[in-house]
Amino acid sequence: MQKPTPLLVTIDTECDKSPTWRTSSPISFRGVTIGIPIILQPLFREFGVRPTYLVSYEVMERPECVDVLLAQPDAELGSHLHGEYVPPGEISGTLDGTLTSEMQWEYGYPLEKAKLTTLTDKFAQVFGRSPRTFRAGRFGAGPATGRCLMELGYAIDSTVTPHLSWESRLGYVNPDFRDSPELPYRIEADGNLFMPGSAPLLELPVTLVKLPPASEQPAWFRPWISSRDTLAAIVDHVARGNQVATIPRPLVMMFHNMEVFPAASPYPQTIQDVDAYVAALRHTFALIREYSLVPMTMSEYFDQMVAA
Repeated sequence: MQKPTPLLVTIDTECDKSPTWRTSSPISFRGVTIGIPIILQPLFREFGVRPTYLVSYEVMERPECVDVLLAQPDAELGSHLHGEYVPPGEISGTLDGTLTSEMQWEYGYPLEKAKLTTLTDKFAQVFGRSPRTFRAGRFGAGPATGRCLMELGYAIDSTVTPHLSWESRLGYVNPDFRDSPELPYRIEADGNLFMPGSAPLLELPVTLVKLPPASEQPAWFRPWISSRDTLAAIVDHVARGNQVATIPRPLVMMFHNMEVFPAASPYPQTIQDVDAYVAALRHTFALIREYSLVPMTMSEYFDQMVAA
């Protein structure tokens, strides 16, 4: 009997950006206040999608954004670190036109832990509970990240992007996830989240696959980066693989909330672009019934498929 494939839609939730990834100037949050309730949530309700919003610090500081996020009954809220915006050592003064180019592995354990503690405490203050789920900004996790997350009570990280490596602002190739697994795994006992081990923290990699017959480049389960047809091909590839899986492998989609607002990211720049973006999401979600996909939040996957 074919096992159902969990569908996890994860959204990095940040302020509006420019085509060069700088924050809008003046800083704005239309991707939260309009993008989430007016564009994303009606689409999610139509198809029964249960999103996980991974929320950055500057969003948590805006009461109007917090109100929008708290008003989504079928969504999970987690945290997302862009260290430039988080004390200690944050950008002073206005955030207008600033660039989040740092990776948290650059900080070293004491400062990374301090920033993650501030982020986690802020989350609890504004949302009334502690976060269980996390993703590093710019996917910039390092050797201390898993340890920090476990010490702060997190259950799930979703930073790993299999088959890919990233370059820091100083030109270092780090983090390097090219050898990391595609499937979810418990991280190593010392907190290294790049490889499997026996620690309680679950790594939930973003879905990237090399599609048959002989693809050299991995395909992202990510709108705009991948075409509508590629997104559908990824669904088919993962769902068919779950016919023999012991624990169903999830489809983990990621994108940013502001990508559904024109010119608020480097991606859709016009209303027509946004329409095409939303159409690709709609086409992908329409496959839910055909492939027996089961929409879940990140924590629901952990509780129902892993910890159960």
